[in-house]
Amino acid sequence: MDGSSGLFRFHDWEGRWMPSARMAAVEAVQTYGRKKTATAVAHCKRGKGLIKVNGSPIELVEPDVLKYKVYEPILIVGKDKFANVDIRVRVKGGGPVSQVYAIRQAIAKAIVAFYQNRSKTM
Repeated sequence: MDGSSGLFRFHDWEGRWMPSARMAAVEAVQTYGRKKTATAVAHCKRGKGLIKVNGSPIELVEPDVLKYKVYEPILIVGKDKFANVDIRVRVKGGGPVSQVYAIRQAIAKAIVAFYQNRSKTM
């Protein structure tokens, strides 16, 4: 490692590797939600307010009867908290109902962890 990768930069004369500014600027969290055998993993980072589930917009979540369950974290916390973050959710396993509940839990945990992490750095 010669320090040219951008992830680490040699800063002092004692030979310690220090994180560069580019590495410290990335604010992202990864959380998961589970219900029975369904597991959803949410990646939350600074962005434009996009929420995608398995690559599709959150509006396309099935079944339609449980669509509001996925929107609950957004409605409870408020749209202003989601306006400057992007959340990508990957869900697998279980049935459609369990997947919806796992998605809801993963999104809720992601937004809480993102803003907790952000407040500690400020």
